[in-house]
Amino acid sequence: MADPFGIIGVIGVAGQIIKAGVKLGIDWKEAPSDVRSFLGELETLKTVLSETHTNIILNQEFKDAFEGRQSTVLSYLADGNSSSDPSTPGLISVCRIELEDLFTKLQKQSEGHRLGWDRLKGAFRSERTHAAVDDLQRRCRLLNSMTAIDNATLTATTLVQVKDARNEMRQQLQDENKAMILDWLTPMDFAAQQSDNIEIRYAGTGQWLLDCPEFQTWIQTENSTLFCPGLPGAGKTIIASVVVEYLHKRFSTDPTIGVAYVFCNFRRQHEQTIRDILASLLKQLCHALPTIPGEVQHLYKIQTRINTRPSKMELVNLIQTVASLFSKTFILIDALDEHQAPEGLLETISGIQKLSNMSLYATSRFIPSITQRFRDDQRLEIRASDGDVADYLNGNMGQLPTFVKRNTDLQTQIRSKIVTSVDGMFLLAKLHLQSLTGKRSPKAVKAALETLATGSSSYDTAYDEAFERIEGQLEDQSELAKDALSWIVCSKRPLQIVELQEALAVEQGMTELDAENRPEIEDVISACAGLLTIDEYSRVVRLVHYTTQEYFQRNKTNRLPGAEALVAAACVSYLSFDVFDAGQCKYRNELRDRIQDHPLYHYASVNWGYHVRESHHVQDEVMCFLEDQERLGASAQVLFGPNPRYFYEASRVTNNVARCPIIETSGLHVAAHFGLREVFSLVSNGNRSEQTHSLQGSSTRTCHWRKLEINAQNPEGETPLFVAVSKNFVDLTRDLLESHGAEVSKYTHGQTLLSVAVQMGHYDIVRYFVCCQLGQFDINEPDMHGSTPLLYAIAKNNQDIISLLLDVDGVAYNQRGPGGKTPLLLAVGLGQDFTVKILLERDEVEADSKDNEGRTPLSHAASNGDLSILGRLLETDRVEPDSRDDAGRSPLSYAAGKGDLEIVRCLLRTGKVDADSRDRDGRTPLFYAAMASNKEAVRNFLETKRVDVNTLDVFHQSILLGMWPSYRLWEGPQFRTAETHAALMDTTELLIELGGADPNVRDNRGRTLLWKALFHGHVELAEYLVKTGRIDGPSNFKDIAGRTPMDAFANELDNEGLAMKSALVEICDGLERLRVKSND
Repeated sequence: MADPFGIIGVIGVAGQIIKAGVKLGIDWKEAPSDVRSFLGELETLKTVLSETHTNIILNQEFKDAFEGRQSTVLSYLADGNSSSDPSTPGLISVCRIELEDLFTKLQKQSEGHRLGWDRLKGAFRSERTHAAVDDLQRRCRLLNSMTAIDNATLTATTLVQVKDARNEMRQQLQDENKAMILDWLTPMDFAAQQSDNIEIRYAGTGQWLLDCPEFQTWIQTENSTLFCPGLPGAGKTIIASVVVEYLHKRFSTDPTIGVAYVFCNFRRQHEQTIRDILASLLKQLCHALPTIPGEVQHLYKIQTRINTRPSKMELVNLIQTVASLFSKTFILIDALDEHQAPEGLLETISGIQKLSNMSLYATSRFIPSITQRFRDDQRLEIRASDGDVADYLNGNMGQLPTFVKRNTDLQTQIRSKIVTSVDGMFLLAKLHLQSLTGKRSPKAVKAALETLATGSSSYDTAYDEAFERIEGQLEDQSELAKDALSWIVCSKRPLQIVELQEALAVEQGMTELDAENRPEIEDVISACAGLLTIDEYSRVVRLVHYTTQEYFQRNKTNRLPGAEALVAAACVSYLSFDVFDAGQCKYRNELRDRIQDHPLYHYASVNWGYHVRESHHVQDEVMCFLEDQERLGASAQVLFGPNPRYFYEASRVTNNVARCPIIETSGLHVAAHFGLREVFSLVSNGNRSEQTHSLQGSSTRTCHWRKLEINAQNPEGETPLFVAVSKNFVDLTRDLLESHGAEVSKYTHGQTLLSVAVQMGHYDIVRYFVCCQLGQFDINEPDMHGSTPLLYAIAKNNQDIISLLLDVDGVAYNQRGPGGKTPLLLAVGLGQDFTVKILLERDEVEADSKDNEGRTPLSHAASNGDLSILGRLLETDRVEPDSRDDAGRSPLSYAAGKGDLEIVRCLLRTGKVDADSRDRDGRTPLFYAAMASNKEAVRNFLETKRVDVNTLDVFHQSILLGMWPSYRLWEGPQFRTAETHAALMDTTELLIELGGADPNVRDNRGRTLLWKALFHGHVELAEYLVKTGRIDGPSNFKDIAGRTPMDAFANELDNEGLAMKSALVEICDGLERLRVKSND
């Protein structure tokens, strides 16, 4: 065993000395006191040396624990305490020498004979030996003490590190949880586009706006709106990014300022609904906070259990809540004109703005319907300043031919001509500069400058010139540009660089993608003559501007003929590659890898059918793909499955073993999903029942189109006809029913096809069904839930469909659905005045029908506080104003409980209602009005002189007793607000002083209102009751159990109510004096 310090040697010598005496037969008990003391020290030395050797020298874990840390004991072992203090190894060496010398003396003096202490004691009296033992012993004790200190220090340090690690882990979990909640709100993120916009803008761009008084006023004014319209290409989006950056920098140190922004994009309209934009704004505001607000976390927990996302109204409420956590919030919405419903978005944002300290910045082209919305707001037109345009031109002169770079006069002329011609349209400057890149001489440049387009037609002229340059390139370059433009113009969403490269590499007739056929993106952009650009942060390839898309939409037939067919063919070819013949993936990580390894796969799977439909031609390859269950199934797994981001997250969390949903579908279900009418025509005609053709290179496949079953059902019971109806494909629905033999008797989810169309709001399909196919449907047939098409239309409040169905002969106006509700009952319950009106116009409608709870339409209108609908019902003279439901309550009772004064007055004016009717609980309308603290409604009842103010309910509660809460005032802030408490007091005074209510009535426990007030801490009420002089002392003093209010107060008052004690004791003392006086 290693003994680097020689401790074992010292312990061994000490043991030998002790054993030597035993061997020599010495009686240690007879040893002199100084010798015994020395031997005791020797034994102690052995012990502390053993501890030091075990705890320090041999304890590698101890040394490892202090790796990289300061250790007092290890330092002491190595160096000693000071220059004058010998090291520990030195003390051990000295002690060992002295003890070995002592042991040698013992051996020599003994000479093998039994000896007495007279001969041996001299060996033990060496001062150097004593000193060496003492020094080493003290040093070891010191080291052991230092070890304890080191251990304590290490423990403290470890605790700190554990605490830090715990806090770090907690923070990491909080960050992960925050990220999950924010991602749940919406995956939409505008940060990449913001970065791209700031990256491409030139220094100083937009400074003119930041310096404008209008902008500074907007910054400093609460709830202000700044509308910044501008011509196409004026730079509105770049300026919006400049404003976002300015706000972030200006308020970077102020966490009470919230900033959220949205860039509307015509290409993303399907994923930028009003709900999506609201979710993005909420996400950005929550991200700026240290923690997610509790209201958002609560909704997340609830909705993730049922796999739903927040509704539009929930998002509105949450934005208002979160915005209130900031002292001010800035909302920026760019390109409103590119949103699918700008007016609805503005209406929603304006509603939020009215209830929050929120300032709105918005941009748009000059669209009358949008600009009208901002007629009362501050306006600042966005125009590219001459300075900004000149800065851009100076920074990009390098892209022009060499002879321009060498000619400063020519550069000046270019700059002057372009700045003058663009008239504030930044994009036009870029296009004009791009048009000069191919010029061969100064003369050609100058000639082009003289013909620069200006005015409203300038963009079309510039785009025409750009396309002419494309067509003037080498054939391969021209074809590459046209193919790329076809993809970008026709794509259903923005394409990433790698997606476009993959798409351009697809070759017809090949069974796999040849990587060597992928073009370099720089070559693609160069070939497109400035019409395409790349957003560097998001890696998206896009057209340079919205006007470019509009240009190609107007001129696609001439400029890009066959573009949709090209994209469709490429998508189907890609999905038909051999690599996908394995079919659907079993595990999520497999699907994740498939999508990542084949960049175009997700886009092609989700959108191929749309391109086929818009190409107006179904190729043979499409029919074969629809029959290929393996490849079709693989594609359908992406088309109908969850978002691929779900697989990425789930795969990581579940260690890549989570199973992937298997999609069971058919070719015709997929064709119906995309609305491919020609597919069904080919299947139905069957005129080419069997055809062999080359699909991909040398491979062949036989298609048996007849085996695609028109009426096949998927596992959910859905037929292709159901899919066509649910997707609102009217023409395909008509084809299936009239030409292809589709059956309407097939049910799915217990619903008829008519109910499905109604529920989804597909008016044209509903009209087709009721006008052309009514013989195939029972218009009144309920589904498994008992709802008819008419009830579904009312539930969705689709007025067009409601009117359409009501005009159909034979429709059942009074058929009951869930809860026993007729169409009228449902419409009244939902507050649909229009529907109620057109229903009541039909004499066949039962205006006084009752639901399963015995409630009439009038009862529901009264409880909803809907005066308009209540008036319509009363005007028919076909309703009973004083009807009773199963609980014995009348419409007047519900109106009183609602606290709606106008409804109460309206019903009382009829003269046909019992103002003092009692329900099954024995409560009257006045009882409910008092409980609602509606003072004026109570006054109306009292003025009728037809109500009993002292009536008791079945629980022996009077109105006064029932209207006051039965829990203590200090038990929570949820008791009452100051306003409602004041309303309670006012109503109590009204009942006593105007109505003559008796405050001495006792409940079934013998407690009066004063007793209750004292026990529950209602000081103001107790004081008022005593001051009225209407309190009967003895009857108020004891309950049935014989307890006085003071007894109950003293026995049951908890600590939180002690603050009320002095006031209540004073009142109780007054009550006691009243009792004594009464007894006398």
